[in-house]
Amino acid sequence: MNKVFGLSYIRVENGSWNNSFDGIPRIDFDGTFFATDKARKYSIRQDLLNSGQKVLIRKHKAEDGKYKSLSNILATYNIDAKAKDSNKKIIKDFIDVRLFGAIVNPKDANVLTTSGPVQFLYAKNQLTKEGYKSNEFELIDITSYKTSSETNETQTTIGKQCRIDKAYYMYPFIVNPNVYKNNLEEVLGNDISEKEIKDMYISDIKILKDSLKYDVSELNSCTKMGCTNFLNIIVTMKDENSNINLSALQDNIFVSEEEDVVNSKINVKINAQNLITMLENKKELIKTIEIHTPATSRFMITGLEALKNLGIEIIEERI
Repeated sequence: MNKVFGLSYIRVENGSWNNSFDGIPRIDFDGTFFATDKARKYSIRQDLLNSGQKVLIRKHKAEDGKYKSLSNILATYNIDAKAKDSNKKIIKDFIDVRLFGAIVNPKDANVLTTSGPVQFLYAKNQLTKEGYKSNEFELIDITSYKTSSETNETQTTIGKQCRIDKAYYMYPFIVNPNVYKNNLEEVLGNDISEKEIKDMYISDIKILKDSLKYDVSELNSCTKMGCTNFLNIIVTMKDENSNINLSALQDNIFVSEEEDVVNSKINVKINAQNLITMLENKKELIKTIEIHTPATSRFMITGLEALKNLGIEIIEERI
């Protein structure tokens, strides 16, 4: 089982990825846009659900529009919440529980408490403009009108909608197979073999990688229409114990854009020298590097060419 590290970029243009409670983009102490890990996990869960996977930690609505109780949710999947082995069925059936962990407490049954092997650090905007971080957004007044058929009066609703000009959120993440293995062994005990755990891990990580290509682009809401999956750099180690601290690069892999109006292209430069240096120092521990880039010809990405000179197998895919 191989440990996995990665950097996943979300591009925002005339949209908003993760607002705070006041309706504006989350901003850290130095004014940089940031986004929570929960925003990305929500997006991935939605993508997993849309692709036919069973997802437990989400909103489950009944036909009457009300939210289901845990017992009713589990009953939908033929799991008896009161059964003593319900925790075993939950971790075997739901991919989001295996990947992200969960705290599930069915009444009179075993409590399922796991921390997930997949962890995302908060994302930060990496876009620079003229040598400085770019964090530009505007609030737009939204006015809607409704005419009452009974009183023939017009009612006005006023709200605000936030739009970010451009941003590149970068999520560092890790997949730890030791945590995955320990979770399954702790809950399932002798009901699962090491080979079964390994096969499940390989399958789940493949599904996760596929989701990282499309999860954001397929979110269906007004402000999310301007948010898309842009770039993934996924480093797979040779074993389950080797480490590489990609999270330390969060403020060192900046992105800059230059529009080529004549050729209808956007030249995107990734300042990846610190990443390349880190990978060079750890290359004997690395099995493969996967690079997912946009399939559209609109973008011309530069700055990652030196990765091909590290002597590590590079797997490239257009998404």
